[in-house]
Amino acid sequence: MEAGRLLQVITDFVHESGSLQLPQVLNTVVSSLQQSMQGQPAQQATHEQNFRDGLSKLFVALEESPSNFWPPSKLQILEKSGLAASIGRGLRARITKILNHDITSRQLILNDLQKILQDVQKQITEATQVATALPNFGVAPALPPKGKAEIGFLLPNAIDTERITGINRELKVIDRALKTVAELHGEEVSSAAVSDVDRGSLSLFAVTSYVVARGILDLTDKVLNIWQRIIDLKRQHAELKEGNVPPEILDALTAHIDERLSTESAAIAAKMVSEVNFPNKERLRELETQLRIVIKDLATRIDHGAKIEASVLSERDQAPQASDDELALIRKVAEHGSLMADTPQIEKPILALNLDLDASDQSHPAENPHPANPTET
Repeated sequence: MEAGRLLQVITDFVHESGSLQLPQVLNTVVSSLQQSMQGQPAQQATHEQNFRDGLSKLFVALEESPSNFWPPSKLQILEKSGLAASIGRGLRARITKILNHDITSRQLILNDLQKILQDVQKQITEATQVATALPNFGVAPALPPKGKAEIGFLLPNAIDTERITGINRELKVIDRALKTVAELHGEEVSSAAVSDVDRGSLSLFAVTSYVVARGILDLTDKVLNIWQRIIDLKRQHAELKEGNVPPEILDALTAHIDERLSTESAAIAAKMVSEVNFPNKERLRELETQLRIVIKDLATRIDHGAKIEASVLSERDQAPQASDDELALIRKVAEHGSLMADTPQIEKPILALNLDLDASDQSHPAENPHPANPTET
């Protein structure tokens, strides 16, 4: 876990807890419940209503917490640092579990809520101390630079990245994706930099332009749609097989599933190249072929559990001279940067594609010797 990213997560956790006033709101809920168990019936009824109102407001705040919409890498760090159950949906689920227990008495509910309050207070205190201490050791928050976006590729243990061969392969895949999208939109991009290697998992982060970040996110979204449709088709195939459907029908559906990734990839690549004004038509055809390879690369890795994300500085932290077009791109990347945060994990790959690069795909994309400086239409 890279220290700068840990510091950023902890800092954001402390800020969010403070802006939501979690300890104070939780304390009000606990106090109202405690008072509803004491005094005269009329007073108990008032405090019971206060308890329900306070709990409702707390649940709304926790459901709308910014941390619920963080990119996958930040959510992973939040989980590893033990803070996930003290903020956002994690805290809401913890409280809901207590309230939904059929045989729990009100006194036991009160005891459990008091324990949660103590835990949250302790977590915030300790997180604040760590956020204060880390900069004293020269650690700075890991933030994208002003005017730039950061693309993250999170590859799980299911993808063999423990050996140098595996790391080198994934670097080539990611470098190809970034360069292909960048050239298509007339942008330049830096090579990916390894920022974290942990127990066979590999996280790669690259600083790039807003345009390239948006292009990668759009491409990822399209690949996710293909992947989900293929999953649905395979589910239908399994249901039909159980229903003793004739083999020729099953064979036809199998052939359709096998061709789906190729046909969908070709359609996406063709549409993407049609949407840019690229004077060098010969090079554009090469990029269309390259895009089809990139789509297959991304689909294979998503199928093995990879996550792709993007992040930018908030609008208030951007340079004051940012144009309206830049702000629109910033909002686009910020809104869709965590599009894979809720992508379900599957037990084994669905597409059954090989992670290894084909012999013809070993090198990086061919450099265009005569850049055409294309612009988007």
